[in-house]
Amino acid sequence: MKKSYEYEGEREYDLAYLTSRPLVRITKTHGISKNQPIEELDLEAERDLLHSALSESGKAVRLRAEVATVSNLRTLVTLGCQALHYSGHGFENKLAFEDRKGQMHSVTDKVLCDLVGAGEGKHSRLRFVFVSACYSEAAGQAFARAGVPHVVAVQFDTTRA
Repeated sequence: MKKSYEYEGEREYDLAYLTSRPLVRITKTHGISKNQPIEELDLEAERDLLHSALSESGKAVRLRAEVATVSNLRTLVTLGCQALHYSGHGFENKLAFEDRKGQMHSVTDKVLCDLVGAGEGKHSRLRFVFVSACYSEAAGQAFARAGVPHVVAVQFDTTRA
């Protein structure tokens, strides 16, 4: 069976899929840094559901999947896409991206707004963002402030629902 989606390289695409699964986050207590493990997410199951939905749609969708780093988000916004799906951890007023070492890099809602708004501004092709993370309401609002007309996000911690 032919897939109705394909992975694209350095060109325009329809859907960007950013995932973040850092192993640790650095916390500071009384000036002392400590590596704190982060709960592992089942991103494979979510990826499989996304692929299944794209295949069942019967539409040709150009998909680009990347690790959620600030650099990758900047690149994806610059290259242009119509939709962005983020999967990872969320904390109040920030999303968990990764750094080059696989550690958590906190990206605040202000930084998200600046990164997305710095792309092509009001001429950006980004029309829809889905943020699959706890406490992602502030991130969703940041995407909306940056000019994305349709955003889905989560208000609270979904593991406690």
